[in-house]
Amino acid sequence: MFTVLITRYLQQFFKAVPRITSYHHLEFSKFHPGTIKERECTDSAIEDVNIFSKKGITLLSEEGGGNPTQIVPKALDPVRRW
Repeated sequence: MFTVLITRYLQQFFKAVPRITSYHHLEFSKFHPGTIKERECTDSAIEDVNIFSKKGITLLSEEGGGNPTQIVPKALDPVRRW
């Protein structure tokens, strides 16, 4: 059930990579988000595949505020400390 929920959520942003199990080399880069460089063998040509489901999707973009805000946890109550 949990896997189905995660899959549905991710399908909003990403599309499935066709024949992903036939590739032996996959390269992901933070400099090219949403793009996978893939090869079937070491001497095969490199293919670039865009995995974003829609045009214009950017992750952690400057318009979206950059990185998520850090959540600082509260300290333990003195009663719960040892």
